[in-house]
Amino acid sequence: PEKIEKRIRFPFHEAPFPEKIVVPNIKVIFDRVAVEVARGCYHKCRFCQALSIYFPHRVKSPSFVLNKVLESLRLTGYEAASLSSLSVSDYPYLGEVVETLMTELEKQKISLSLSSLRPRGLSLEVAKNITRVRKTGFTLVPEAGTERLRRVINKDLKNNEILEASENAFTQGWRLLKLYFMVGLPTERDEDLEGIVSLVEDVIRIGSKIRKSPPNINISATSFIPKPHTPFQWLKMEDEKILEEKHRFLKSRL
Repeated sequence: PEKIEKRIRFPFHEAPFPEKIVVPNIKVIFDRVAVEVARGCYHKCRFCQALSIYFPHRVKSPSFVLNKVLESLRLTGYEAASLSSLSVSDYPYLGEVVETLMTELEKQKISLSLSSLRPRGLSLEVAKNITRVRKTGFTLVPEAGTERLRRVINKDLKNNEILEASENAFTQGWRLLKLYFMVGLPTERDEDLEGIVSLVEDVIRIGSKIRKSPPNINISATSFIPKPHTPFQWLKMEDEKILEEKHRFLKSRL
């Protein structure tokens, strides 16, 4: 068959977006207006299939995002909205859009949430603005417990950035923080699993100091699966029994 060439939409802000979203008549998990602020990602994490699928990184203009959020809320009656992308904290207009949106949403008591964040994107100002209505959950994605293993997977993220983002969230009143990790990553060692435990303990310590009581921390630790069209695609997935042992270790320590 002929080689199929991927089509890429430019300019991205002109891509159609449904304003009249179907509103379910039953309780659903993501019961809110969700507006995509960017597509693709300019980070090159070696496990990420979405990087290949949605490349290159493209963003929507602040005016487009603001208009679509407000118009979709008006047409649906939702009481919550979210901004989404593979890495919403890399959206260059995030602070501007959040501040402007919250000025309008605060009048209507509509909350705003952000999809999973790279920790360096959670500034104190962004966290402060989102809390103007009510505190939604924050999700941070360290992926690995040590900086060494993050370098292996090409995740440019330092421990102090994770802790600073956690501190910003707790300072603004959050008690629930979600942290996402993977186990079974290439070159993973025992100290990398210990690193997950240590990192979580440090986050709890920071939250307890600020809140004067232990915060709620939700930990997700999924097993690494090599994906097609990624640098890790030909690597072997770790043995099931070894993965089970690693999950048991984390459960026993956390």
